[in-house]
Amino acid sequence: MKIYTYLSIILFSFVSQQVQAGGEPVPEVSSEVRLESATEHLSGQSNQIAVFTKGLICSSCAIGIRIHSKKLDFVDTKKLSKGTDLDIKNQLVIVAIKEGETYDANKVRDAIYKAGYDPVHYYAWDGEAVSMKNFTQE
Repeated sequence: MKIYTYLSIILFSFVSQQVQAGGEPVPEVSSEVRLESATEHLSGQSNQIAVFTKGLICSSCAIGIRIHSKKLDFVDTKKLSKGTDLDIKNQLVIVAIKEGETYDANKVRDAIYKAGYDPVHYYAWDGEAVSMKNFTQE
């Protein structure tokens, strides 16, 4: 029964977003604008990463992403909104990492992919600046 409720919410959100946007897909911002946004989210935050994810169109996209990412041991579900936040405009998924834990960016990528989205690369704070990083090939 819960699955039907989730699917109804997602479908309603998708349709209403498309109607509001006039049926046009959300335009992709430039890599410079995305890096600027990632920097705003992550500066000084060694316990968060931001994943550039294609396919994000509304806040309901977070439902599936949260379901899959909260299963990862290193995701801090007490931070952000159950471990993740979305920056829809810049197509970023912000993931909170537990203090002192090492994260596996490829596992984050896989969780986002299982939720039905296309993770491209990620951003992280290296102690001095936010930089873009590529997922490793398996």
